[in-house]
Amino acid sequence: MGVVIAFIVQNPFRNKERWAWDALILAFSLWYLTDTAISLSFGVIFNALFNTIIFIAAILPLLFTRKEFKKE
Repeated sequence: MGVVIAFIVQNPFRNKERWAWDALILAFSLWYLTDTAISLSFGVIFNALFNTIIFIAAILPLLFTRKEFKKE
Protein backbone atom coordinates (compact mmCIF):
# COMPACT_ATOMS: atom_id res chain seq x y z
CA MET A 1 0.00 0.00 0.00
CA GLY A 2 2.87 2.33 0.80
CA VAL A 3 4.35 2.01 -2.68
CA VAL A 4 1.02 2.79 -4.33
CA ILE A 5 0.48 5.81 -2.07
CA ALA A 6 4.00 7.06 -2.82
CA PHE A 7 3.32 6.75 -6.56
CA ILE A 8 0.00 8.58 -6.32
CA VAL A 9 1.50 11.39 -4.26
CA GLN A 10 4.54 11.73 -6.54
CA ASN A 11 2.67 12.72 -9.71
CA PRO A 12 -1.15 12.74 -9.80
CA PHE A 13 -1.62 14.24 -6.33
CA ARG A 14 1.05 16.86 -6.97
CA ASN A 15 -0.74 17.76 -10.22
CA LYS A 16 -4.01 18.13 -8.28
CA GLU A 17 -5.85 15.39 -10.13
CA ARG A 18 -9.12 14.77 -8.30
CA TRP A 19 -8.98 10.99 -8.65
CA ALA A 20 -5.71 10.94 -6.69
CA TRP A 21 -7.31 12.71 -3.72
CA ASP A 22 -10.31 10.38 -3.88
CA ALA A 23 -8.06 7.31 -4.10
CA LEU A 24 -6.06 8.32 -1.04
CA ILE A 25 -9.17 9.00 1.04
CA LEU A 26 -10.67 5.68 -0.03
CA ALA A 27 -7.46 3.72 0.60
CA PHE A 28 -6.93 5.11 4.09
CA SER A 29 -10.60 4.70 5.01
CA LEU A 30 -10.83 1.10 3.82
CA TRP A 31 -7.58 0.22 5.58
CA TYR A 32 -8.72 1.85 8.81
CA LEU A 33 -12.16 0.28 8.86
CA THR A 34 -10.95 -3.21 7.96
CA ASP A 35 -7.85 -3.35 10.16
CA THR A 36 -9.54 -1.74 13.15
CA ALA A 37 -12.60 -4.00 12.93
CA ILE A 38 -10.41 -7.10 12.80
CA SER A 39 -8.25 -5.82 15.67
CA LEU A 40 -11.30 -5.13 17.82
CA SER A 41 -12.85 -8.51 17.02
CA PHE A 42 -9.68 -10.21 18.28
CA GLY A 43 -9.43 -7.89 21.29
CA VAL A 44 -6.24 -6.16 20.19
CA ILE A 45 -7.14 -2.75 21.57
CA PHE A 46 -3.61 -1.33 21.26
CA ASN A 47 -3.60 -1.86 17.50
CA ALA A 48 -7.05 -0.30 17.13
CA LEU A 49 -5.87 2.78 19.05
CA PHE A 50 -2.66 2.93 17.03
CA ASN A 51 -4.70 2.69 13.81
CA THR A 52 -6.81 5.61 14.96
CA ILE A 53 -3.76 7.79 15.56
CA ILE A 54 -2.26 6.92 12.17
CA PHE A 55 -5.60 7.44 10.43
CA ILE A 56 -6.04 10.90 11.92
CA ALA A 57 -2.45 11.82 11.04
CA ALA A 58 -3.02 10.75 7.42
CA ILE A 59 -6.53 12.10 6.88
CA LEU A 60 -6.17 15.58 8.36
CA PRO A 61 -3.69 16.84 5.74
CA LEU A 62 -5.88 15.36 3.01
CA LEU A 63 -8.95 17.12 4.36
CA PHE A 64 -7.09 20.43 4.44
CA THR A 65 -6.20 20.06 0.74
CA ARG A 66 -9.76 19.20 -0.34
CA LYS A 67 -10.52 22.62 -1.86
CA GLU A 68 -7.49 22.33 -4.13
CA PHE A 69 -9.02 19.28 -5.84
CA LYS A 70 -12.35 20.61 -7.05
CA LYS A 71 -14.01 18.67 -9.84
CA GLU A 72 -13.56 20.14 -13.26
